[in-house]
Amino acid sequence: MFCGECSRPYIIVNGHGYSCSGWHELKKCDNDAYINRSAAEHALLGPIHTELLSPDRVERMTQEMQAHYQERVHRGDPDMTTDEIQAAIERAEQKRREREAQQPDAEASAKVLSILPRAAQLIRTQIPEGLSGDPLAAGKARLLLREMYGRINSAATARCCLQNTPSSPRRSGKPLV
Repeated sequence: MFCGECSRPYIIVNGHGYSCSGWHELKKCDNDAYINRSAAEHALLGPIHTELLSPDRVERMTQEMQAHYQERVHRGDPDMTTDEIQAAIERAEQKRREREAQQPDAEASAKVLSILPRAAQLIRTQIPEGLSGDPLAAGKARLLLREMYGRINSAATARCCLQNTPSSPRRSGKPLV
């Protein structure tokens, strides 16, 4: 998260919440908003768990992608000529034969679309692991969230998930929510 006023990153200030580093450490920003950690995590991660990663949605996305792929295969790939498609098929078949020869007991590799449920499961596990305090897991979770949300900016005028607590470093005694 980044400050909407000075663009500096928000930092954990007391284990329970975030504040603008420009205000908290440098006193060079007027954004003295305090964001409760639990509220922010619920606001940012809640929709991922309840909507994006729900098993029904993952299954529906998989089915839609398979249907789109089947339709595209049926129509022919408009991005490639017939000769290019044939050459690509031959290369893929050759690679498959080479891999089968290297691993004769292995089953045929799974379809590309079968990756989607596994990716959703990884996200379900990596984000909670990132919140557990492990720096490596936190880095992985940050990368996942950055890919999903992009840069998150916050300003003192933002009211969602902002909360004034007794240990808040706010200069004024007025709660934000």
